[in-house]
Amino acid sequence: MKYEVKTKFVFSGTFTIEADSPAQAKGLVHTQCGLVISDKVHTLLNEEDCDWNFDVHPETVTGRVRRIKNE
Repeated sequence: MKYEVKTKFVFSGTFTIEADSPAQAKGLVHTQCGLVISDKVHTLLNEEDCDWNFDVHPETVTGRVRRIKNE
């Protein structure tokens, strides 16, 4: 039997951002920073304006499990 398991990998950490306000800092993280499956955090911000600290091992969160009919 095969099963489809909804799964999220949650990476938690912080970005230290140079900004004029909390709203701008949050907006910059939302629009300019991201994480992909690799060995790096990617950002469009200058290294002088942004530093990050993230664990490289995510929390695994599983959800709904659905049996897939045999093919």
